[in-house]
Amino acid sequence: MPQKNKSDLLSLVNELRGAVARGPDHWLDATYDALGRVADAVHGAVGVVEDTSDRLGDINRDFQNVPVTQRHVETTRKRMIQLGEEAHQLRAEIRQAPGLPPLDVVQLRLRVEEVAGLIEKVEKDDEKFMLETANSNPGAGE
Repeated sequence: MPQKNKSDLLSLVNELRGAVARGPDHWLDATYDALGRVADAVHGAVGVVEDTSDRLGDINRDFQNVPVTQRHVETTRKRMIQLGEEAHQLRAEIRQAPGLPPLDVVQLRLRVEEVAGLIEKVEKDDEKFMLETANSNPGAGE
């Protein structure tokens, strides 16, 4: 079920962090499940990013086809796809985690935290872009 609301994605990222913070006997399954929900939400967020030009066009048609908007959409889209792929890769690695040495499990937890932080950063950067574009003249000088 793709998520179309950014707050839903950020809420799922917080849920993922809570799963990673669980005790050693429970974090693997909880993190595996949470990563699945985050990966689905990231997939949905790609569609939202692809609609950025239209949303900006609703605010002001001059914003819609400006090169800076097109660059932002393409860059953010690529970053979200990459993060979704990474979430799926981490899920696959978690399935193998019970047989890993403790140090590798610690590294896995750190990677999950890193992905969570990167998703939040991409979302915040996208929100900042929308606000700055709506309050500026993005086509000036291009």
